[in-house]
Amino acid sequence: MKRRCLPLFLFSIVCFLFMSERNCFSQDSISHLADQYKRSVVAVIALNRENGIIRTGSGFFVDRQGVIATSYHVLEGAAKAVIRTGDGREAEVLDILKDDPGCDLLMAKTSLGKTSPIPFGDSSRIVLGEEVLIIGYSSGWEGTLSAGRFLGSKKAANLELLQISAPLVAGCSGAPVLNRKGEVLGVATAFADVSKELNFAVPVQYLRTLKPARTNWRSLREKSVQFQASMSDDTVSEILVTRDQKPGGERSVTVYFKSGREVLCDAAWKEGRTLFLVMHGKGYAVGYDENEIDMRKSFGP
Repeated sequence: MKRRCLPLFLFSIVCFLFMSERNCFSQDSISHLADQYKRSVVAVIALNRENGIIRTGSGFFVDRQGVIATSYHVLEGAAKAVIRTGDGREAEVLDILKDDPGCDLLMAKTSLGKTSPIPFGDSSRIVLGEEVLIIGYSSGWEGTLSAGRFLGSKKAANLELLQISAPLVAGCSGAPVLNRKGEVLGVATAFADVSKELNFAVPVQYLRTLKPARTNWRSLREKSVQFQASMSDDTVSEILVTRDQKPGGERSVTVYFKSGREVLCDAAWKEGRTLFLVMHGKGYAVGYDENEIDMRKSFGP
């Protein structure tokens, strides 16, 4: 691996803690888990053929032989990838071992050995209001800790997602969502636009049942999956998981809501009476009833 193709890795901690009755993780317990898993949670850097960075995400070791779990979409479009641990080790991603784009998960072999896995918990036994902690990498370089609670489960087609209040930032896709025991309950995957306390994770149970990979580096270059959340009165009414096919009429635009809110979107398209918006830099779509949108101001006559 050519180290000169990547910036110098700096590990620091950014804490998103809401000191209220809702979040009971103490600073000591957070620091303990961060220190315990600094060799277990990794930054995942997806590269093109020229070693340029196309995306960063997070992942974590699942065994002692260098196998990581991460989100499928973190490596989509990549020709190769590298990882970095919190204690400064670097390694290449060698092969995709197991995958399922339908639940946005994969496991990959890295060139590291004697790694420290994080134990799996039981996501089916998580209770409403239980504290959770995300350990990930903001933009792939800074260690990020985010505390919150389990808010319930949502169905997404045939997939069940964990809804959590722990804030997610760019680069945290693929990060482990932990309970107070330090067990993985889920894998962080997406966040809603209207509330940073409304975020989603794929339950760890799906990692347990991943099948041998049908994917190789070549097929990963085609983007395949995205999360869509249909919104109603600033609450999530439905979540869908769909293939990422480029609909006709998709274009970058500033969208104006009748409430006065305006958002910059990388893409927007209409299906029936629902307008799907890909918020700037977020990479997944949120659907709104067209009656909430000032269509003429947003898109013209």
